[in-house]
Amino acid sequence: MNTLRELVLMLSTFMWIGAGTWIITALIASDTSISGDQAAEMAPSTSYFVFGIGVAVFILVTVFWKKKKEP
Repeated sequence: MNTLRELVLMLSTFMWIGAGTWIITALIASDTSISGDQAAEMAPSTSYFVFGIGVAVFILVTVFWKKKKEP
């Protein structure tokens, strides 16, 4: 964890994994006996945006932010 690049990668990874888990939990809850209102409370609509932003940041950093080569 020496570079800013690695820190951004770790944070974006935690962000999209967390939001994805949140979305999956809500989808499972909506298919079970939990009422729709409770499932809607479990996964607010912003979790989809957080998931998308996390994945986008992760992909952009891995593709475009090249590591500096060690001399």
